[in-house]
Formats: sequence, structure tokens, C-alpha cells
Amino acid sequence: MRRREFVLTAASLATAALWLDPARAQSQGASNLVSRQGEVLLNGRPLASDGVIQTGDTVATGPDGRVAFSIGNDAFLLRPNTTLNLERGASLFAVSGARLIAGAFAAVFGPSRHPRAITSRTVTAGIRGTGFYVGTEVESTYFCTCYGSIELSGANGARELVNSRQHAARRVFASPTGGRVIVPAPLEFHDDAEIERLAALVNQRPAWRR
Repeated sequence: MRRREFVLTAASLATAALWLDPARAQSQGASNLVSRQGEVLLNGRPLASDGVIQTGDTVATGPDGRVAFSIGNDAFLLRPNTTLNLERGASLFAVSGARLIAGAFAAVFGPSRHPRAITSRTVTAGIRGTGFYVGTEVESTYFCTCYGSIELSGANGARELVNSRQHAARRVFASPTGGRVIVPAPLEFHDDAEIERLAALVNQRPAWRR
């Protein structure tokens, strides 16, 4: 009985270690999915329940699809009808940035020594260690700096460095609206709880919880 208890305990500790170290888990082939529902495609094919998402992949959700996952020290939550391309950094599990082709997602990025960016139709956002939510439409992008610092760059050379402790949203237009490309926006489509859950996946705490 003691030997059996020892084996079970060792196995539990090994599993816990993988969850606490996502990069190690992924390098060993363990799934990095946290949750998924509905239609989710990985590079055009259905994502398996024990699948692994890597940089260089394109993840797409259907009308009823949602998926949450971590890569290295970054965590993502994709909304329905979203297509996101994850750009590769120094390794399969180092995210250098992401291109939002359609839809919306929330994310928490850990610190990095290398510059990283999120791009959509109308904005390029320079990301540091921070949490954010972004949604793209044909003529504009909604971008909320949930905490941390993000530099937004839009059309006609428009730029703004946004510093936030708890949600500072902007809408970035494809062309000037009222003479401005980047304008303040209300908090929409996401909340504290979602960002807190993502931050916990990568051992972070949002600024409002520190």
C-alpha cells in the first residue's frame, strides 16, 4: 500500500510540475489546452481535446467555439468566430507576436527580452509584460490595455503609449474619425475575472490585485 501511495503521489507531483511549467509541459508533448468548447480548428483541422498549440500555428474558432491555452509564459482566450496566427520566436514555445485576422481574444503576456507585437487590420501594438483584450472589425480595432503598457500605432503615423492599472481601452480606426485615428473607448466585451484567470495560468497577478 505504501508503495502504491508513493507511486500515485509521485505521478501527481509530476503532473503538477508540468502545469506549473508550461514550457516544460509542451516540450514533453503534454497538452497546453486549458479549456475548449464548440468548433476549434488548428491549421484548418479540428483541434483534438489533448492537442498542443505551438507558435507558427493558426487557431480558428467557429460560431460556438472558444478556446483557452498557454504557450510558454503567455496565456490566450479566443472568442467565437476568431482566427489568430501565432508568430514564432526563438523556439516553438516562444511567442514573438500574433496577427488577429478576425474576431477577438484576451491574453496575458509575460516579460520578454525581445520586442513583441499584436497586429490587426488597423493597428500594431507593441506588447510588454501585460494583459490585454483586442477585437477587430473592418474599419476599426478595439484594444484594451487591461494592465501594463502598450504602444499603439495606427494609420497616418498615429501613436499612443497607453499605461493602465485597470482597463484603458482605445478604438483605432482605419482612417481619421473626427480628425483622430486613436480614440478613447469604454470597457466592453471582457471583464476583470477573465483577465485574472489568464494571469493565474502564467503565475501573474493583474495590477489591481497587487
